[in-house]
Amino acid sequence: MTRKLLNRLPDKILSTIEMWKGRYNDERFNKDTTRAEIRGYIKGLVDADVLTQNEFKTLFCYMTI
Repeated sequence: MTRKLLNRLPDKILSTIEMWKGRYNDERFNKDTTRAEIRGYIKGLVDADVLTQNEFKTLFCYMTI
């Protein structure tokens, strides 16, 4: 499901997702702050009807693992 979700997203969103995922796994950044920023970004995609609530959960897990 995650791969299907990622394949249907535009390149601009994918590059932002990878940037946030990289920041989350980088020890130089505070994980709690980055997690909140990730949540806000994905919530914005849900509000813009780009993602569903279930896709929100899937993408949040993908970005924070």
